[in-house]
Amino acid sequence: MTDYEMFLCGCYYAVVKIKKYTDDLYNFLVLMENLGFQDYVKSFERNCCDVRSREEKAKREYIREEDFCDDYFYHLAKINDISGMIYIEFQWGKGFTFGSFEDYYNKNEVKMLSVEDLIKATNKEELFNMDYEETNFFKELDEKDKELALVLLDFCEWYEWQLVKYPKDLYNILDIQTEEFVGYFGNTPEEKGTLRQCIERVFHRMIDFYTDEEEHEDIEYVEKKVNEYIKIGKEYNLLSEQEIKWIIEWLEREKILFKEEN
Repeated sequence: MTDYEMFLCGCYYAVVKIKKYTDDLYNFLVLMENLGFQDYVKSFERNCCDVRSREEKAKREYIREEDFCDDYFYHLAKINDISGMIYIEFQWGKGFTFGSFEDYYNKNEVKMLSVEDLIKATNKEELFNMDYEETNFFKELDEKDKELALVLLDFCEWYEWQLVKYPKDLYNILDIQTEEFVGYFGNTPEEKGTLRQCIERVFHRMIDFYTDEEEHEDIEYVEKKVNEYIKIGKEYNLLSEQEIKWIIEWLEREKILFKEEN
């Protein structure tokens, strides 16, 4: 029996845990709607989500992210003394019910699933942009581009960004700390891009961070790194002449400032 089948068996088989302040609840409802449980989803959203627009939601044919609100859901959990992680179970004929960790942790026959577990169990990774594998620039770039790959890889490992690869040679960049995409190759950060677009995204974030946010104590090291970035920027057409001019002027100001302070 798959995790999804266990969940559909109702209580005492599997429950799905919803993390607060994430997209878990929305993604869970989108998944169930996509799997054919439209009536249950409409009932859940109408009764457990934003009370301000229940009538409007009752008329809708599908769930919409732009006006989805989970405030009332968490309010219901609070008045039912549910704190921390919220666990949803599916019961035929009753719809969705929810409880707390204490309601399930000591029941050996209950399996606690994440929303991601349920998505993978139903092979719906593509629907949520989860059909990717972790990779890095060193793996994806040719041997002749080793210098560029190492610079990008070094920054990503330190900055906690992860290059991910989708089918059809599409990519994105995942912030490991927030578990959010940071590519911005289209209207939303979740949209996929080319490897070149990811290279440009990381390289310019690296330049911006180094020139705007990082505090420097060794001006010789700074000059060495800046010249290295300029060299790579020229070689791979990652910096315009105007950008290079600005970086050189910034470096000169930093050298003067460093000399005055020391």
